[in-house]
Amino acid sequence: MQAGNTGISEVIQADKRLKQIRKYKRRWILIAVFLPIIIFLLLIISKVSLPIDANVLGFVIAIILVIVIPVVAATSAISVMIVYIMLHFFYKKEIGKLETTIKQNPEAYRQLQSIKAEQSMRLKAARRKLKVRHIIYWLLVVVFVIALIVSLIFYYQARQKEEIRQVAEHVTFLLKQKYHKDFIVKDGKYEHQVKSYQFIGYPVEQPELKFAVISSGVKSTSIISTYLQNRISFEASQMVIPFLQEITSDYVIAGIGISPSVEVNIAIREVARYDLHDNNLNMSQWINNHPGVLGFHLRADFNLALTSQNIQKIVKATYKLIQFLKRNKFKQIFIGFGFYNLPEGENIRILTAHLKSRFTIEYRKYKEGSLVINSRNPLETPTSYMNDKVTEPLFNNDLEGITSVHDVLQFIFLFNKETQTYLSFTQSSQYQLYKREGK
Repeated sequence: MQAGNTGISEVIQADKRLKQIRKYKRRWILIAVFLPIIIFLLLIISKVSLPIDANVLGFVIAIILVIVIPVVAATSAISVMIVYIMLHFFYKKEIGKLETTIKQNPEAYRQLQSIKAEQSMRLKAARRKLKVRHIIYWLLVVVFVIALIVSLIFYYQARQKEEIRQVAEHVTFLLKQKYHKDFIVKDGKYEHQVKSYQFIGYPVEQPELKFAVISSGVKSTSIISTYLQNRISFEASQMVIPFLQEITSDYVIAGIGISPSVEVNIAIREVARYDLHDNNLNMSQWINNHPGVLGFHLRADFNLALTSQNIQKIVKATYKLIQFLKRNKFKQIFIGFGFYNLPEGENIRILTAHLKSRFTIEYRKYKEGSLVINSRNPLETPTSYMNDKVTEPLFNNDLEGITSVHDVLQFIFLFNKETQTYLSFTQSSQYQLYKREGK
């Protein structure tokens, strides 16, 4: 009887030790699984700087899904394999001895299994009671983790919004200090690539005059803004609106600007630029201070069929505009008009605003023609300011040669939708009809 008790005792000890070894193996394997994950998380947290704009955040998430997660999974798999092999060789002899002890006492091992079966039945009954409780615990853990993640996201967003708000207040102060006007700054975002905050601003008394502002943060003492350039363009658009409305009210200004002409010396151009920014000049002051230095650029699209009557409106209004610009002593003048015959109900302003640069391509089938006047002359000695040597311009229109309304006709080009080519209006059959009608 004593020998039987001794056999059972040895088997119980061997079985207990085997359980401990299996527990140690599971523990080390779990460490091998989660350790690479923790290390990669720490690396990501240490490398990511706040705040991050939405575009960069999406890019980071994509990198994590496509690269980081597969790398972490592969690293975990390799670490598990290494740990498993090490544990196998480390416990190989001991496991062999324990299994031999159990095999040498088969009767004792059967008794132990019988005892385990009774204990297992009692444990199953207890586990069924605990199962629901465990499920509730795990659900609470999952809910807590989700709540924690959502809270961190909301905290990050709130923190980013607060930082943007503080920078916006600082930018508003700097704008008022620089231009002596009250401004509203909104639509702020942080551009991670250039590490700066970008806003849209406008003067309180001119909400239609929008411009971009860039700041490095609340500690910056200077800002970059397009206020003066946009104000000059806005004033220029107000200047040309009466001429454009003589053609039709259904038009849109696609681009307009006044800047130092590339045909003048670079030093003179820089003087004009510094004068604008240092003295906060308006358009009229800038033009008067630098006669024969500035260039004028205008692009506009019209919803207008090129009938003889409409062409007469076009050349009259264009001639008036050219004479007005010549009186203001612009060195260089570019005027580019596009004419479309859009389907009824289409609004050229809405279409252009919606499609932006794609309008001229997507609505090419409704194109009627163009008017292009470019007074730029060829440069005999190209300066370093030019990217490429210029031997002759695309157009070389001598504005002094435009002495009548009729002279503008040579700059109108009709668009052939079938061949996708342009034909000078003065060389077309429509021009003969135009003359016969007594225009």
